[in-house]
Amino acid sequence: MTTGFWMMLSLLVALLSLTIFTVERKEVPKLVVLIISARNNHAQRKALRETWMKSTIPSGYKSGVKVMFVMGEACTLHPNDRKDVHSCEQLNIDYSDEVMEAWTRAAVDGPELPVTTEFKFTVLYPIMVTELSVVNMCRPSTGRAITVSLYDRVTQTLILREEIIFRDGTLDIIQEGVASVTLPKGFEGLISLNDTCEGLRYTSSELYCSSALICIREITQDIPIMGFSFQLTEKLHLSEFLLERELRQSSWNAVLQKHEELIVKERLLHNDILLTNNIDVYRNLPDKVLEAISRVVSELQPYYIMKTDDDCFVNISKIWDKILKLEEQSVGGKIWIGNFRRNWALDDFGKWAEHGFTGVTYPYFACGSGYIISAEVANWLRANKEHLHCFQFQSYPANLSISSTITDDGSSQVPFIIMPYISYTPLVHAIGE
Repeated sequence: MTTGFWMMLSLLVALLSLTIFTVERKEVPKLVVLIISARNNHAQRKALRETWMKSTIPSGYKSGVKVMFVMGEACTLHPNDRKDVHSCEQLNIDYSDEVMEAWTRAAVDGPELPVTTEFKFTVLYPIMVTELSVVNMCRPSTGRAITVSLYDRVTQTLILREEIIFRDGTLDIIQEGVASVTLPKGFEGLISLNDTCEGLRYTSSELYCSSALICIREITQDIPIMGFSFQLTEKLHLSEFLLERELRQSSWNAVLQKHEELIVKERLLHNDILLTNNIDVYRNLPDKVLEAISRVVSELQPYYIMKTDDDCFVNISKIWDKILKLEEQSVGGKIWIGNFRRNWALDDFGKWAEHGFTGVTYPYFACGSGYIISAEVANWLRANKEHLHCFQFQSYPANLSISSTITDDGSSQVPFIIMPYISYTPLVHAIGE
């Protein structure tokens, strides 16, 4: 069938699903289970429909339980043309310069701005480091020399170290050649100083970052006072890679079209998919979950919402019993049921890296393969979603996606009634856990 046919059919199904979604709000479910799923996880959704979604929901419960898969919009960029596998941002590297660099350009002699002795970055294409540098206005407290070190941020392994001696002059930066070190694509690095800079004053700054890197500037906006120079190690390969982008995109469009056709069939056959307005990549998972919760509590108005993932087995009977016991005990209000962690160290690298939060630990958060919130919590989240910070981390050790929120002012003291799972009554099992 033609592409045009499937596009029209997809639009028709989307309009039909909106109508069904609106009609079904008349039958208020006690529990809505939201299963977070990727667009291409057709096999996972099929497996759940044929197992616990069918066998663990007794017929008497079905009118009170609604199970929905949550998916976002497709990322139209070929995976190889993205900056990383967790985002939908295009990789564009300018390889015209022989030597590339990353450092801070700054104006001086004005109101003092904070500086930092750490510089974090991620490599987008293999590079060879040739020089380390420090701004010449820096004056170490221990003398005229300062040690600059390059570390692997993931393993905390020292890659190279160089002593830089400061001298009088008008140069903006002092550079020191180093033994060439090659850093692979995906390398997450940290450049740090062994000393502080006294009397350094900046009025403004611009963090110059090569297109071959992601330079990480923390939410504090402190100014890095060091940097490095490097060369691309595989220029010819990069040139060929960029020239083949159009061909890759054409093949990727065919893959996207195939997934779209399968999703259309799924929606027509099962009517259990909720599409959000987020691009379906890992970086958007917290927003995806928050939008799904907001829409469900607004349209369906359930008493409880459960969030889980498409690689989990949910024991609906046990969850139903748990909810009935809460009602028997007249427990109401803002209830959040799940496993929780306190004082969990903030992730600094990888797909869970959190650079938009100034704390050293996460706020109190739900973890594991699923959690349940009452309508009061869901409505609170919906009402405050524009003022919440969504964290990137996933729960450990089940290795599943989860979102957590905190207000912009840093407050995490939300008046929720936290109710941990009963340890000897498993409610949700992560496959492989």
